[in-house]
Amino acid sequence: MLSAAKAVPFVGAQKSARCAVQGAQGYGHILLDAAQAIRAGEYSAARALLKEYAAKDMECAEAYNLLAISYELEGDRLKASRFYRVSYYIDQTFSAPCENLDRVSDVWYKGAGSIAWGLERLQNK
Repeated sequence: MLSAAKAVPFVGAQKSARCAVQGAQGYGHILLDAAQAIRAGEYSAARALLKEYAAKDMECAEAYNLLAISYELEGDRLKASRFYRVSYYIDQTFSAPCENLDRVSDVWYKGAGSIAWGLERLQNK
């Protein structure tokens, strides 16, 4: 007799929620520091911080979204779109990379005027 198949829950949202929880445990400051470095135009410093964070949690959608933002602001839309896709793949409920990917993939790209940073969950801790 075949047993009923168990429903496998979607884990992407759980991974990103875990990312936000780790932020409360002391790793989130790395993401916030990386965002601050990106805003200051220090893209390589931000990427170094994000690599440090990825060593602790490589399945954090927020980290890949920030990495993509750094490439977009530096002018590399191709790399930006790749990392927005990775971020969205990790967590399809995380709307920031979806909005950013839509903007950066537009044929008539108008610049990075309205970037969705997606750090609300970390900043509210």
